[in-house]
Amino acid sequence: CGNHGCVERYCSVDALIHAYEIETDKRGLTLQDLSKSYYAGNKSAVKVITKYCNDLSIVINNIYTSIDPDIIILNGPIFFEFPHIIHIIKSNLCERISKNINIQMSQLKEKSILLGGAVNSIMNYLDISNFHLIAK
Repeated sequence: CGNHGCVERYCSVDALIHAYEIETDKRGLTLQDLSKSYYAGNKSAVKVITKYCNDLSIVINNIYTSIDPDIIILNGPIFFEFPHIIHIIKSNLCERISKNINIQMSQLKEKSILLGGAVNSIMNYLDISNFHLIAK
């Protein structure tokens, strides 16, 4: 929704780009612009990515302590562009229990939404409660 306190306001691609635009005082930037600057060692880009990792670590910690999932899977353009940040996020987790969270990058990438919808439709149509899709 983008309202105050909403994860999307702090951890979406739009939020990341907006933070980078504010930090650099430039408009019309893209995720690729941020990526090029980050990997070139630009201090503004590093600062924005570091804050993003901190914010997402807080979100993951809160999810974990609230619902205790077996696994948290990260997916989306930010993780395609910056795959190494999963290690930064893991190192930022604050609780001793949270240090053992199973956090992984999605292997499905852009196909995840399509396959998730297909699995749901198949399960409903066939009236089955368990369906496992193995990605290769």
